[in-house]
Amino acid sequence: MTYNKSKEVIMKVAAISELKAKLARYIRLVKSGEDVEIRERGVPVAILTAIRSESDVAITSPRKSPSSLAKYSFSTKPKIKFDVVEMLLEDRAKR
Repeated sequence: MTYNKSKEVIMKVAAISELKAKLARYIRLVKSGEDVEIRERGVPVAILTAIRSESDVAITSPRKSPSSLAKYSFSTKPKIKFDVVEMLLEDRAKR
């Protein structure tokens, strides 16, 4: 928990690992009006807070159209000039 100078609790604190393990619990806290400070190795990195109104959310358009990605080639097959299975079998035969 985080305290102000008069020792009042101002916000809950959670480590990232705890937040991952108990996300639903923290979402309920946030929905009920609490803010949660998220820490990584004891260092504050973010604050989880509820959206109070639609004006709190900023939606921006992408800078480029998704179709602009078509010019890029994403190969899933590596370009190698040897047979991996053959090398594996050779290695196993040596043992």
